[in-house]
Amino acid sequence: LSSSSQSPPLILSHPESTIVPKNDPVTLRCDTSGDPLPEIIWRRNGRKVTTAADDHRSRRVLLPNGSLFFLRTVHSRKETDGGIYSCVARNTLGSVESRNASLTIAVLRDKFRGEPVDSDVILGQTAELICIPPKGNPSPTVFWKKNGQILDLETEEE
Repeated sequence: LSSSSQSPPLILSHPESTIVPKNDPVTLRCDTSGDPLPEIIWRRNGRKVTTAADDHRSRRVLLPNGSLFFLRTVHSRKETDGGIYSCVARNTLGSVESRNASLTIAVLRDKFRGEPVDSDVILGQTAELICIPPKGNPSPTVFWKKNGQILDLETEEE
């Protein structure tokens, strides 16, 4: 007497949105269950993602647990790994798709477009230092340091 407890696929752990520096590795998780064991397909912006199983030159690897591993992330004019990802788990009893997760590739487009220059200021007078940060995605955050310490510009009086 044997009992067969087949079940449709379930997504146990959805991929999460993340920001990763260009050329760094990253893993998007997709933990699933089901009997028979579901086949996992990843989609980027609605289209099937090519993995090393499909093309040995691919930087993307479908791991045994269903996660999508990027050996290194790419962002150029011709190609980017950035986008909206989801995983689809499918077996003979049905299919289910995960929630969407955005993968943002962090890049700085160039060097600082304007940097502060040394200034001589009479004690008690105001000095204005100009900083024009590089363009980037996501937009860079600028902070100022004095003698290696980050300044709190809301309270700094010196």
